[in-house]
Amino acid sequence: MDSGGDHLETQLAAYLGGNEDVKWRLTNAQSGVVRESGGTETATQPGRGYGAVAAITNRRTLFVVGGGADDGSDDVASIPHFEVAGIDYDADPLASRLVLTTAAGSTWRFTVREPDALSEVLAYVRDRMRGAEHVTAALSTAREYREGATRADDLAVQARRYDEAVDAYRRAVDLCTAPPVSADVDTTTVREEVVDVVAEAIDAHLERAREARSRGNWEFQAGDERAASDHLSTALDAFERAVELARQCPPGDADAIADERAALVSKLEDLEVRASVAAAGED
Repeated sequence: MDSGGDHLETQLAAYLGGNEDVKWRLTNAQSGVVRESGGTETATQPGRGYGAVAAITNRRTLFVVGGGADDGSDDVASIPHFEVAGIDYDADPLASRLVLTTAAGSTWRFTVREPDALSEVLAYVRDRMRGAEHVTAALSTAREYREGATRADDLAVQARRYDEAVDAYRRAVDLCTAPPVSADVDTTTVREEVVDVVAEAIDAHLERAREARSRGNWEFQAGDERAASDHLSTALDAFERAVELARQCPPGDADAIADERAALVSKLEDLEVRASVAAAGED
């Protein structure tokens, strides 16, 4: 896709659907588009002699970066208006950028050469996006995962569901605190919920770890070292996850949990030595 206007029009038309009407064309020659997701930024820049366009249509925002794909073809991203959680722009003395965040939590930044059009673009997309609905849905999903964890009878299932709840809450927080997203949400309350659910997840993993450790110790006393090793390995995995969570969030005592984990590692190492000696004796 050449940066020349006629060629830009020709290439853009190839990506439009039937009855799709382009309302605005925002362009840049070299910057391309930047996508941030999960704390990782990916910049896609046009190939030499190519440009980039953000087309605002009656259906979506369409990013096309000429020659931006690995194989030299155009890199294309499509964001339907109903998937937009927030849209805004930022500006400094050197450039103006369109900033768009999706319901999935990805943020797109596109430097524009037509800053005077941005106010109208924002108003148009905001009238068609579902913004706050996406934040509400993300929080509802997180709370459902948490409720499911509290109802779980099996310790392994409970620990797994708490992990899902922690991940869902973090996605919800990332979404409702993204710069262009505006929602009537008490972020303090949400952050308190996150702290609480992480504490509950730590407790769930510790309960699973200690229960598996007890089973392992019982099997060891009963003389079944293979079963003991299996249970103790399960306990080790659960302790490691509890340590990981505790280091990320204030409620957890990571050092104390790490001490329990270290003692378990030592016992597993002893079992491995005993198993090796026994195997050598059989040979």
